[in-house]
Amino acid sequence: MEFACQKFQLEVESENAMRKKQEESKRARSLSNSGGESNEESGDSDFLDDSSMYEKKMHILQIVHIILWKTINESRLELQGGTLVGADALRFILQAQKNFTLMATSYLIDNPAVKNLPGTSSFHTALVTYVNRIIIADSQYFVQEILAPIHNNPQQTFSLFIPAWTKKMELTTSRESLRINVVAIYVLLPNFSQDLVAKHFTEIGRLTFH
Repeated sequence: MEFACQKFQLEVESENAMRKKQEESKRARSLSNSGGESNEESGDSDFLDDSSMYEKKMHILQIVHIILWKTINESRLELQGGTLVGADALRFILQAQKNFTLMATSYLIDNPAVKNLPGTSSFHTALVTYVNRIIIADSQYFVQEILAPIHNNPQQTFSLFIPAWTKKMELTTSRESLRINVVAIYVLLPNFSQDLVAKHFTEIGRLTFH
């Protein structure tokens, strides 16, 4: 699991470096464009030179996701020193994957999707589905152990998470993942403040009947 975390972090750092380079390039074009004409090359197209940007992160995510899915489905976990079952197996795998889950959730919040790259929809379907499985398995663990540490203000983190989470749900390509989206929304809904419910009510309804 530590190896998966390290590899995923390296890929995220590489993506962030590309985003920084993109912003610097856009600023340079803006300064050099004395005529005030817009440059059609800007935006997501700057990422087109790296079609594998999501592919590598996807492979890492799939390995972690399969381990979580297998533990939840079988309600047991085979370890070298014995077998854990039920809640003990779930608790163990959630803690084992905690650092990766923190990283994946932070990525979901902070990194907008580059929609015109190959693999964008597949990667974000897998990312959101992984996070959703954890929410469904133990929503209080997700709120208290994953969302709360990301920022000093847990309510602020929650407010940042919801729009990023629901926006990336729009990229979902799997029917099963669409169903998981809806279940996760309603499992997490009791944690919404009244203001958040009012703010995202339309979005929740739209995703429910997607």
